[in-house]
Amino acid sequence: MLPSISVSAAAGWLLTWGLLGRAVEAAISAASRFHGAETDSLGLTFISADQFFNEGSLEGEEGRRGYRPSPPLADKGSIAFLHANIVFPSEEGLSLALEPGDLHESDDVQTDETNVEPAPYGGKDKRWDLRTTLSTIVLFLVVCLGLLTTRSLKARAGRKAAATAYLQQLYQQQEPQGRVSELGLSERHQLEELERLHPLAAHLAGTVGTDESVAALWEFRGSIQKAKQVQRNPFRGSQIFSGSPEVVMKEALDEGVSSLSRLYEVARERGILLAQKIRRINDFPAFSEEELQVMGGYLGSPLAGLLEFQLNHLGSSLYAFIDKVEDMENELKQIKGFDVAHGRGLLATVAADVEFIRAAYEALEKMHRHAVGLKSAAVTALLSHFRMEQACVHRKCRDLLEQQRVLCKVERQRQLSLSDADDAALKKLDAVEEELARARQLLQTHREKIDQLRGEKDSLAAEAARQEANAVGQDLQALLETVGSSLVEITGGASPQDASQHEEVQRVLHKLTSRASREAATVADLVGSMQNEAKLQTSVAPPFMWMRQNQGHKSNENNTFFNPSVKTLATTWLQQVSENAELVAIQAANAATGTLEESNGSRASESLFAAARATMLAETLTQEAELLGLREQLLSSMEFEMHVSDILAQRAAAAAGVSAWVEDEQQHWRVSLSPQEILQVQALLEHINMAKEEAWSQRSLSALAVAAAAMKEASFKLISIVQGSKKQ
Repeated sequence: MLPSISVSAAAGWLLTWGLLGRAVEAAISAASRFHGAETDSLGLTFISADQFFNEGSLEGEEGRRGYRPSPPLADKGSIAFLHANIVFPSEEGLSLALEPGDLHESDDVQTDETNVEPAPYGGKDKRWDLRTTLSTIVLFLVVCLGLLTTRSLKARAGRKAAATAYLQQLYQQQEPQGRVSELGLSERHQLEELERLHPLAAHLAGTVGTDESVAALWEFRGSIQKAKQVQRNPFRGSQIFSGSPEVVMKEALDEGVSSLSRLYEVARERGILLAQKIRRINDFPAFSEEELQVMGGYLGSPLAGLLEFQLNHLGSSLYAFIDKVEDMENELKQIKGFDVAHGRGLLATVAADVEFIRAAYEALEKMHRHAVGLKSAAVTALLSHFRMEQACVHRKCRDLLEQQRVLCKVERQRQLSLSDADDAALKKLDAVEEELARARQLLQTHREKIDQLRGEKDSLAAEAARQEANAVGQDLQALLETVGSSLVEITGGASPQDASQHEEVQRVLHKLTSRASREAATVADLVGSMQNEAKLQTSVAPPFMWMRQNQGHKSNENNTFFNPSVKTLATTWLQQVSENAELVAIQAANAATGTLEESNGSRASESLFAAARATMLAETLTQEAELLGLREQLLSSMEFEMHVSDILAQRAAAAAGVSAWVEDEQQHWRVSLSPQEILQVQALLEHINMAKEEAWSQRSLSALAVAAAAMKEASFKLISIVQGSKKQ
């Protein structure tokens, strides 16, 4: 692009074109009078196009710009030359306009009109004169254009060189060569300190884990990068950020301190907020003495005692964490605001406190869920036992009632078929039917009590509902026994096998057997679904994933504290229970099929008994599967608690330099302990390792619970030593 031309330059161009017009007119007039030799080609009188665009372009070197003069003509004496004295402007002058006197006529021009005769217009000689004149004009225009371009580029280059020299002079004045000003040295030290704080700040932002902390960290990183860029290249940095290097450096450092201070405050507020949430966590669920008595009566005293121990152990963790968290919350409230001079100590203190408070909050939330799930599983197993007990009573009374109804009906038909009907027997049958009607009402009441029992969630309320249902069931059983005795008395000692030969009795027996077979199959399917759910359950995941990622945890994430045989034991048992339930269902189905193939009444009764027994066994297997589920709940809660104790203890020991739980470069804060305290930490770590080895070697639930309790006790003692020391 051509440089812009000033107003005076434009006026100069107009004057030049006017003079050129006159020169052309004079040249044409002179051409009509001049004649002489001609050249073979006009091409030698012009600058080539390639030379014009390359040497005369704005991007070319100034030393290469110029024009190529015309080669000498054959006969210079016969041609009048027009000479122009071109004056190059000085570097101070920036105007491109031509002033009067800049263009003169040459004194060498000879115009002797008296001695020259005009020649006719046309022919070779005349064309040659005209072409020569035009070549001279074009050559003159090219020279003028080159001069204008050269002058503009020189002006630009002069301004750029002057600006660069000014910046260099300004920078040399601000920071003399060979010495660093006191302000520059302070800024360098501050930048180095902020760079040293960056890993700890990144760890703190990851520990807090909120959007605000991440945003503050990114702003802090951006400020450091800005300051480093200015430090590496002051001129470039000042041009990018619009200011002198020292001003830009100071702004970047101030922004870095401000963003780091904001991260510090965000972390403090987050720690205080989580501490307040921990105090609002409700007490962990536990069993009362009455509930434990109920549990022991149906689930066994050993299992009830283990449940009590584990729930109390989880509850004690809440109070242990709260004691530690309250101390750290007070420290976060009382700690002073952030300043760079004490930056590392302040950031390390906040990082250590927030790290433990967040871990405590997550651990207590998960432990609370374990406690709720554990008690719920225990109550579910208890309610299952209650329902199974009453369901067996109800099923037995229901089948017996239907058998007695059909027997009463068959006996009435037999009495009426006699030639001399026994009125006393018929009256007794009427009384039996009334008792059967009352038994149907009791059976319905018993069903309602069982439904009420299914809806209970509390063990004591469930025990009360069980007692009510059991009372109704006992009354029903007693009434049906009375009805059975009355029927035997009416039949005159006829055996039940004789009555079972009746077609209608066999039909009822087949109906009851088929129903029992379907119920056994339903229960077997329930056991199978429980087994499938157990297979889908994954192992307990170690907690505090964010802590292990931030600190380069070396150990395997899939580690476990239990021997694999402990886990496979429950799976093997449940598999066996499921297979037994399927076998029982098959037996019940075979019994139902037998009633169709056999017309013998005694065989039908035996099939009904076999189907009823199979259904009862299936119910028992269901309860067995639920107890296995309760056992898995116990194992999960113990394992999670052991994970929490181990991770927090190893983390604290690593800060003391005793444990290699994290990589050295990932240990962002440390504590300084006395030799005696270091020995205590080492001894507590040894206790934890011994408890882990004991847990690995045991298979009983009680031994595993004791090992988990020992780990927790040693862990909290170790944490108390480390958290009570000064962080750095």
